Amino acid sequence: QYGSHNSDEDKEGIPTALLDEEEEEDEPREESGMIHFSMGTESTRLLLTKTSSLLSDTERNDDDPNHNTNNSGNNNNNKRTSRPRQSSRRSPAARCGAGLLLWYQHELHERPVWTKSITSAILTGAGDLSGQAIQICMYNHDTDNDNSSSSNGTTMSLDWYRTLCFILLGLLVQAPLTHYYYDWLDRCFPPATTAPLCHRITWTKLAIDQLCWAPTITLAVFLFLDPLQGRAVLPHLQRDFGST
Repeated sequence: QYGSHNSDEDKEGIPTALLDEEEEEDEPREESGMIHFSMGTESTRLLLTKTSSLLSDTERNDDDPNHNTNNSGNNNNNKRTSRPRQSSRRSPAARCGAGLLLWYQHELHERPVWTKSITSAILTGAGDLSGQAIQICMYNHDTDNDNSSSSNGTTMSLDWYRTLCFILLGLLVQAPLTHYYYDWLDRCFPPATTAPLCHRITWTKLAIDQLCWAPTITLAVFLFLDPLQGRAVLPHLQRDFGST
């Protein structure tokens, strides 16, 4: 009854304690990080009613993806709805490539050493074939310019046994050793979140990789390929290991 009247005339005859209590109830009080309103007056009830209605309208607008309030909302919704149509219009080659990538990532997770070994064998074999092709092109170009060499009829062809040796190198040596080396390196120097520590770990890994791992894997290549290709290991190391 007292909360529904605001004029001074109606408050005459009301005890002062009740008036003070009513004014204190009109003000919000903060408890435990939350603001609570007393429900003693009509103005407070009206404020809470309007606030709850606005909040419910906002929640309905957020939950309804088809509800647009302005042109920018329409444009954003059009962009969101156009993405699935663009993905469904991908070419068969793009879908096949995406599926192949997902399959390869699954194989890396399930069988990391075997998958990396097969990948390394393919890449080392392709790299050796590319190197031989460049050598053949340069040799043929030189023989065409040299009349004496061209008169001898000497030609250069692909050495498939050499390519097979490089395939075995990638399959049996390079991929397994590299896998376990980087696994050990990541365990010894796990990634860091802060910038100074991250930079320090990165430079440490780089130094270990170039000063320790690079000579080791190069030596393994010499020791593996030379016996397969019928060459003496020690003279070859003395001649080419430093420059390599």
